[in-house]
Amino acid sequence: MNVPNKNSQSHSPHTITGVLSLVIVFWLASLQSVVSLFSSLSQPLVLGLLRLTSSGVSINQDVIYYGSVEVPWTRDCAGMNLLLVLLAITVWMNRHESSRIRFWTKLALMIPAAVVANTARVLTLIAYRLWMYPTIESPQLHYFFGFLWLVPVSMLAIPKSNRSRFGMSLELFHTATVISLLTPLMNTRGGWGLAAAVILGLANCRFPVSFSKTRILFLYLWLLVAFPIAWVGIESLWLPWVMICPLVANATWLKSSAGFLVTLASCPIVHLTPVGQAVAWLIIAFAVWNYFSDAFAHKVSEENARLDASTNQAFLGAPALAFLLPFLASVIFTANQSDAEPPSTLESRTIKGMGYELRLPNQPSGLSLLWYTPQGSDRHHALETCLQYRGIKLEKTAYQSVQTDGEHWFREFFLVEGELIDTHLEYLKRTLGFRRSPGVHLIVVSPKRLLSPTQFDLAANLVTGELMDELEP
Repeated sequence: MNVPNKNSQSHSPHTITGVLSLVIVFWLASLQSVVSLFSSLSQPLVLGLLRLTSSGVSINQDVIYYGSVEVPWTRDCAGMNLLLVLLAITVWMNRHESSRIRFWTKLALMIPAAVVANTARVLTLIAYRLWMYPTIESPQLHYFFGFLWLVPVSMLAIPKSNRSRFGMSLELFHTATVISLLTPLMNTRGGWGLAAAVILGLANCRFPVSFSKTRILFLYLWLLVAFPIAWVGIESLWLPWVMICPLVANATWLKSSAGFLVTLASCPIVHLTPVGQAVAWLIIAFAVWNYFSDAFAHKVSEENARLDASTNQAFLGAPALAFLLPFLASVIFTANQSDAEPPSTLESRTIKGMGYELRLPNQPSGLSLLWYTPQGSDRHHALETCLQYRGIKLEKTAYQSVQTDGEHWFREFFLVEGELIDTHLEYLKRTLGFRRSPGVHLIVVSPKRLLSPTQFDLAANLVTGELMDELEP
């Protein structure tokens, strides 16, 4: 008779409950009514504290004005992303909790904890912008400020257990990093497919009770991989890199077909196109089928074992600091950037957010041409992500290259080493490589009332063509 391994179960009820709970948390956080409700808790506290330091504080059309600093009160500033991360961490870390009262009490406490952490984060952002005015922080540094306040607050989520508190702390640090990287991508193209892949990956992550020499070797090889990722500046690689950290990832599962494919689907680049999204969902369906058919070679351990006494905690804790790299790499590593600033021969004015508004001789009235310089070594985001970061939500139109916020038409281009590129996917291909310049993001804008989408598309091509003529030596 086969006796099951007491340290393993094929698909533990605790893990299944945790996965389903994460899905519910992400779904609730996507509802605008939930976002508005949490914003009504967070915004008055932020404004009240700011008014204690200055009388020149106001809010108009969801923008906070504090001296020379403007802060769009978006979903992120409202603290919804922080709340989402804290709830997800609490659900996941406490999925083994036997007492439902303790579980729901901890979950409820995350709401005031998120308000406090978000208030500290917004004040940190304002302080940084006052110091660096008129430049704003890079997207990675923006999310780092949130992560900075998230980690100490999330320690409240660690459950009482016979397991090593050190091991659970590293699991929490890993989970917080993964979900912090995932959360801002949830509202972008393919966000739900990406989330499904990440949740499946997390379901197979657990801090082991002992470390073999092979695992330690792979841990330091994993650290070395961070340097080419940071140097090249492909931000999408950070999420799968964190997912496969040998501190918590199981090599047996990663080497299985399901583990390899799920890790591949946890890279945001895969979800950029409809074909990529379809492939990702096929991978996810295959992995779920494997999970429930007991086909995984890896069995997720649910034992409450203490950390092996021979394990050196400082030796393992130091590599865990690498989880900060996805937020700080673009600040630490800067790529060679050529022609990031518009030529002095062009008429331009500085705008907030590392950009310029250009005015060309034959540019139609009402048409704006925006020039955004790169932030550190980071590649430019796609138009919808770039503007969402600035508090503007775009929708697709019948013309694939034209998007709208309801009042304006938008179209993007990229200028890379003297070449004009008109799609974000082609831009990523063009800038892929060692120390490649991230180039310039060009955005053409026009009020909808002035032009039809066809006329705007034609005008955008003409004005960027004129820009290229002006840039020729």
